[in-house]
Amino acid sequence: MIKRSDRRGEGPSYSIVLVIIAIAILLIVLFGIFGISNTAKKGLTTFGISMIDEKVTACKLHATPQLKDSFCGYRKLGDNTYMNCMYEEVKTRLREGGLTEGEIIAMGCTQKPKKFCENVKNKLEKDEKNKIIKFNNLITVNGETCESMGVTED
Repeated sequence: MIKRSDRRGEGPSYSIVLVIIAIAILLIVLFGIFGISNTAKKGLTTFGISMIDEKVTACKLHATPQLKDSFCGYRKLGDNTYMNCMYEEVKTRLREGGLTEGEIIAMGCTQKPKKFCENVKNKLEKDEKNKIIKFNNLITVNGETCESMGVTED
């Protein structure tokens, strides 16, 4: 026969187990909230949709001669990241989605990433007089840093 103890503290302590589980759940929820927030700030993904996926969708919509400026224009995706529809990964996905290489080339995007870096640098140098922002060598345009294209701080 099993003897039961009437003394406190000798039996299983379910309250401690519940507290540990509650703390674990709280940590998971906090990590999820702050993890998604930080990821969105970095521009990598937002709720599982990558910024490249969003750009590909926009490029599909703008792949007409009437919307050439939107197709070819560089858009800011993160703190120091710019991209247009001529970014190689975007072009690959556009081809997978049914656009031909000829249709992509026919859009006639003329501004190259290096020229965009130079324009950003010139704009920021003008703004530097007001001490607003400073050019950053690590600005990325279509996957390459401005520094790697030869556009650097003087």
